Amino acid sequence: MTDGLTLIDTSAWLRFFEPGAYGEPEVADEVERLVLSGRACYTEPIYLEIAAGAGDEKTLQGFKRDFSVLMLKSVCVQDIWTRAADSYPALVKKGFRKKAIDVLIASVARHYGLTLFHHDSDYQTIARAVELDQYSFLE
Repeated sequence: MTDGLTLIDTSAWLRFFEPGAYGEPEVADEVERLVLSGRACYTEPIYLEIAAGAGDEKTLQGFKRDFSVLMLKSVCVQDIWTRAADSYPALVKKGFRKKAIDVLIASVARHYGLTLFHHDSDYQTIARAVELDQYSFLE
């Protein structure tokens, strides 16, 4: 873990922003714990996914305000894109076909040496094919 930071995936953020919609309070509680401890960070694809689902201008502005205090780990590094592309043969060899956005987010975590907190089984699958420090409350 770099600086003890944790990259929080969209799947976990959604449970934080809309806890009643998902019924998984432990995920929302973990996001809150990471944010309050100063260990939460994000990357541009996560920002975009959340912004795209904001629904209205007021929600979008609130989200942007909330994220303005978090650390950004940018995808604008060549190694991240190369690492993401290089991950696909290992995934395919093990019989996995995963969304490009998830592989990119996993590559951000790998590049920066971050732990990835999520609520998406695709990351568990990715971690079986490539080295990825990740955790969730999924079984």
